[in-house]
Amino acid sequence: MGEQELFTQTTDKIKLTNVPLGLDGVHFRCVVVRESKKGQLRATATTTLAIKPRLPVILANQPLHQVPVNSPLFLKVRSTSEYDQGYQWYFNNDPIHGAVKNELRLNRCQTHNTGTYTVETMRNNRAVATSVNVVVRAPSD
Repeated sequence: MGEQELFTQTTDKIKLTNVPLGLDGVHFRCVVVRESKKGQLRATATTTLAIKPRLPVILANQPLHQVPVNSPLFLKVRSTSEYDQGYQWYFNNDPIHGAVKNELRLNRCQTHNTGTYTVETMRNNRAVATSVNVVVRAPSD
């Protein structure tokens, strides 16, 4: 991609506003040069600025901490970036075979479905993931 000078600023703070979603997770190299009043170089510093990615949001059809046994559970991703490419769902860190869409359906939840569900998407060639914990409860006697 190469280096490109975005702007020159003469204050001690840099503020980025309205950062496009496509820049989620991108790193920028910032070079700060300080000169004396006579124009002589006094100090140079280089740092990396990382734009924190906005995570996808998982929506559910019912409260996740009290899913009744034998009830359906639908998890759906609300994307936070137009640059999300594909999905992969995981259960307790293991990929769920064939679960590669923005929605995951469990038709009749059982107690063994209790655990952590994670969805991962690729954005700007980087994996971005978010998780929810699900508790399936058996009926009380």
